[in-house]
Amino acid sequence: DFPPPAADRVADAIAYLQTAGTARTRRVKTLGNAINARSRNKLEQSEIERVIAELLRRGVIAVTDGKVAYP
Repeated sequence: DFPPPAADRVADAIAYLQTAGTARTRRVKTLGNAINARSRNKLEQSEIERVIAELLRRGVIAVTDGKVAYP
C-alpha cells in the first residue's frame, strides 16, 4: 500500500470535512482537489491519494464507484 501521509495533512482534511457541513465534496476527484487546495496546490498526486487512503482507513469517508459518502 501507500506509506502513511503527513499527520497534519490528514488532520487538516478531517477539520475541513467537519467544517464543510453540507458543502462536503461528493466525488473522490473533488475531494482530492480540495485537499490539494488547502495545501496551496503543492501536493503530489501520490500524497493526495495517501491522505484519501488514510481517511478511508479511519472510517472518515467511504467510497463507492468514485463517490464519497460520510458515514
